Parts: sequence; structure tokens; C-alpha cells
Amino acid sequence: MRFEKLLRLDGTLEGSIESGKKVVIGPKGHLKANLQGEEAFIAGKVEGNICVTERLVLRGRAEIYGDITAPRISVDEGVTIVGQLFINSPLA
Repeated sequence: MRFEKLLRLDGTLEGSIESGKKVVIGPKGHLKANLQGEEAFIAGKVEGNICVTERLVLRGRAEIYGDITAPRISVDEGVTIVGQLFINSPLA
């Protein structure tokens, strides 16, 4: 799935996501896919790799099962990450 605007997921989606802007995965959201985009705000479950160019925010009881690549990341207490975390410089 490719899109240029905001995507909010509160259900289940399988596949891959490429976003030009922001992806929000709500507390009941479940993504079985690799996620690429500018920003992601995740409170649900992601099974796949995440690569963002701006920032990643993991909220509440978010669960991530895959590798994360981001220049900035914010993680709430209680978040589960199973995978590798790569913090890179923002693209100029």
C-alpha cells in the first residue's frame, strides 16, 4: 500500500506500507508488514521492519517484532521491542 497522506490503522493489515507522511497504528491496530515512511506513531502491534526518515513514537503497550531504523525515537515504559534498533542521522 502506498499513500502520501495520513494513514490510521485500528484493525489488521497484511502487506507492506510506504508512506510519504505519517502512519498511526492505534492500540487495537495490528500490522503484519514492513513499514517505510516519514513518521510513525505506534500504540498497537507491528510484525515487520520499520524504517522512518523523521521520527518514531512508540506509545503505551506497543509491540514491535522486527528491526527499527530511525533518526529519532521515543519509547514509553511498557513497550516491547524484539529486534535490532538502528539510530541513524536524519537525511539532509
